[in-house]
Amino acid sequence: MADEKRIKLARVKCPTCKVNLLVKPSVKVCPACRGPLPKLQKVDRVDYELAKAWHKTAVESKKAGKDSSDALKKAAASLEGAAKWSGNKLLEGAQASADAVTKVGTGAAKGVKAGSEEVEKWVKDIGDGLEDLGRKL
Repeated sequence: MADEKRIKLARVKCPTCKVNLLVKPSVKVCPACRGPLPKLQKVDRVDYELAKAWHKTAVESKKAGKDSSDALKKAAASLEGAAKWSGNKLLEGAQASADAVTKVGTGAAKGVKAGSEEVEKWVKDIGDGLEDLGRKL
């Protein structure tokens, strides 16, 4: 198991048949319609870019005095996805904040609330995790 080779996959939408695919980057034709595929992007990079965008949205919402929990939850999920797909580990603080954001997000219906200091820490930790993962990708 230690010698197990990790297969990198890429997300792509076939322009001919409009099917969303998850394929090896070496695949050049759509398996469904045999049409040519556009340039592929690695999944880990796509998730990383999504995490950056959601983190930016969370920061802007927080500065405007609005609720940033939804954007922060999506940033945390995308960051975890990017780390998983790329085979990297998140910084300890970023992982703890991602877990906390997810826990608060699922507990929101039960009345679980987060204080502004906690949210500030999560935004910072997720930002640090994005910066660290960006250097590794």
